[in-house]
Amino acid sequence: MKSAGWAWPIALAFVAALGGWYVWRGGASALFLLLLAGLILLQGVLAQALGPRRFKVERAWQPVFPVAGEPVTITLTVRCEGGLPPVWLQVEDELAVIAAGQGTNRPGVRGGSLFFSGFRREYRVTYTLPGGLPRGVYTDTAIRLIWGDPFGWFKRSRKVATAEVLVVHPLALSADPPKAEDRGDQEGGGAWQPQLVASSPAPGRLRPYAPGDPLRRIHWKYSAKKGELLSRIPEEQGVMPRYLLLSARQGDYTSSARFELAVSAAATWLAREAGDSDAGELRFSHGAMAGACRVTGREGMMSGLEQLAGLRLGSGLSAGELLRRDWTELLSQGQSLTIITGALTPELAGDVLHLAEMGVAAEVWCAGGLGGSGQPIQLAARLRERGVMVTDLTQFRTKSRRKEASGHVSA
Repeated sequence: MKSAGWAWPIALAFVAALGGWYVWRGGASALFLLLLAGLILLQGVLAQALGPRRFKVERAWQPVFPVAGEPVTITLTVRCEGGLPPVWLQVEDELAVIAAGQGTNRPGVRGGSLFFSGFRREYRVTYTLPGGLPRGVYTDTAIRLIWGDPFGWFKRSRKVATAEVLVVHPLALSADPPKAEDRGDQEGGGAWQPQLVASSPAPGRLRPYAPGDPLRRIHWKYSAKKGELLSRIPEEQGVMPRYLLLSARQGDYTSSARFELAVSAAATWLAREAGDSDAGELRFSHGAMAGACRVTGREGMMSGLEQLAGLRLGSGLSAGELLRRDWTELLSQGQSLTIITGALTPELAGDVLHLAEMGVAAEVWCAGGLGGSGQPIQLAARLRERGVMVTDLTQFRTKSRRKEASGHVSA
């Protein structure tokens, strides 16, 4: 929207021209036009000088925790303080501009304009963003307010930042990837086994035999394979802890769409595991985090989803680097591990196999696809042969497609 910057020079030049014409030629018509232009200029001055001094804007939305791509209903309240109330008020919500831009694949699209008329101190409106908003954490999003004279020739505008923080959670997958223990014989991999300790009624991690270890804890089959005595480490908890690692490194993903698929898969994992009362302790970490956080229970799940909402594809740690960083914690706690990445590399496969040999129940979710006959499918086959489940996330879709926004909001 153009400001009144150009209106004043044009108006003054027009009035000056009419004044010169009247002085030169005189006449009732010239005088009438000069007075009319003067009155229009005067009402513009009054609208500018006596208009509102301050604005207070409040924004609320439903649902309280919106999901990317799903409709969001927003309620705006604008209060005018000081001076005279505006004759009309135009409101442009930055959130609506973002929604309009992502709906038309043009981030610079301007949309979401709301027009109010009336000599009022308070304006309230409820409108819907049919295409929703992209995943993210929206802070200090501005509301642009435009007002002016009754003719709309002399305008003023002001941006008002809102204090509310809007968190848009990632969209979940259309279906949960099968749990490792539910997979059975699929794609060359056998039924899930607790990584080479399945013969034990109480599977757990392995360590070198120490004098004094009970003979019943010795894993004879795997000891014979390794050529040294190995003892099982008894699990203190009845349920093995679960651990999620999400790669956020740009080099692991061929496109932002693949990364969004990985984030959606992480959201699906959080909702599934945190909603399972028997899941035990849950931990979550991604490449941009300094360490893992607990996400057990609904509160933990919401905290994890908020972390995912603000996550951006960048130069964070890869899945393999995350594994090596948290190696000691994984081995010491014997956690069940899910790795989400965009690329299945030989280094990552080797690290996962090593963890599997140490008794960590691991699975890999790959957002980069495992089709064809290249290296990723070969590595996946190798992991499946050793009891590590590998899931191709490209076989899944998000729960709903984002509706195309038409460049405006529906009130």
